[in-house]
Amino acid sequence: MADSSNNGLEMLVDAESLPGSFDEAGVLVFDDLDYQPTVSANTKLAVFSGSEGQVEPTAGVNVLTDYEDEGTVYYAEVDGVCRLINNQITVFEVLNIEDAVGFETGNLQFDGSIYIKGKVGQAFQVKSGGDVIVSGSIEASAKVSAMGNISVGGAINGIRTKVIGMESIRASRVHDAYIFSEKNIELGASSENGTLRSGGSITVQNTEEVRGGLISGGQAWALHGMDAHTAGTPTGTATQLNAGLDLEHGKKLDDLTGKIESGNQQIQRLLDRFNMTSLDVAQIQKRLAEAQSPKNKILANSAHQLGQIVKAHQERAKLNDSLGKTVTNARVTVREKAYAGVAIRIGDQATKVRNDIEHSVFLVRNDTLVYAPIDEGEPN
Repeated sequence: MADSSNNGLEMLVDAESLPGSFDEAGVLVFDDLDYQPTVSANTKLAVFSGSEGQVEPTAGVNVLTDYEDEGTVYYAEVDGVCRLINNQITVFEVLNIEDAVGFETGNLQFDGSIYIKGKVGQAFQVKSGGDVIVSGSIEASAKVSAMGNISVGGAINGIRTKVIGMESIRASRVHDAYIFSEKNIELGASSENGTLRSGGSITVQNTEEVRGGLISGGQAWALHGMDAHTAGTPTGTATQLNAGLDLEHGKKLDDLTGKIESGNQQIQRLLDRFNMTSLDVAQIQKRLAEAQSPKNKILANSAHQLGQIVKAHQERAKLNDSLGKTVTNARVTVREKAYAGVAIRIGDQATKVRNDIEHSVFLVRNDTLVYAPIDEGEPN
């Protein structure tokens, strides 16, 4: 039970604990109790007896309030799982899926929490108004989203796989997939070629396995920082670790990157229409002036498409320049080794590791990105 007396709220039930625990191999393991509602109908959930200036929590889905001598009292209306999210007390009903999400279940959408005692199969979708628990893996091209927390026992796999949570996300491993959390991301073993976005922190636990605690390949972005055992690989796998990035920047950056990747596939074809080998605005204008209709219309359309691609590049460059306004007290901790070639950015300061660095914290000090030994706390 949480006692939030500093804001006038006393929680009488556990509204924060997440199901499962990581084992020595980094697997998030659940037991039968993890799949049961934690409160019953009419359970007294919380009491708010705050003073002036303290914000009273709102009653969310399946929660009733009563005004009693002790203050505002919150009661569960149904059996379910209680959550305190953004100063709102909610009870989510529970949908249990006894096996995998696949052709037998189809895509799932539920206003409450979804507990899946298997995997989420390839290309299937799960959307929850509460938490999502998946005891198995999330397969290629699947999409899982939740207004609450997401807990995955196995790996999250696939370049087209997306897992999006408004609260925290926990999983064993990430391979290639896109992970977005408004709060924290915690991995039991590793992230390889993943794209991680966190409005809080990213933690990769160390395990007894060879690749335990590893972030290699792809990009990891976290507002408040990240903590891993190893970053990169001895072979120089391109790995980007970024801290102090506001999630709004991250969302815009993702959108612009998507436009640019799509546009880059068209550039050569569009340039061929102008009989050009490189982008030259003056030459494009000249070809347009010389062209006769309807060829002029075709070239004008091509010029417009090229302009949109160029604009996306310019917007992304401008966005990168604005990162100096983000959280510069963030940290990137690498407890064992950051291999040469790893790119690290905190706010508007960036560096690339030139030689392997061991047991270090990367941080911004005096407007310069430096690294400090973990056990000393002072920059080298």
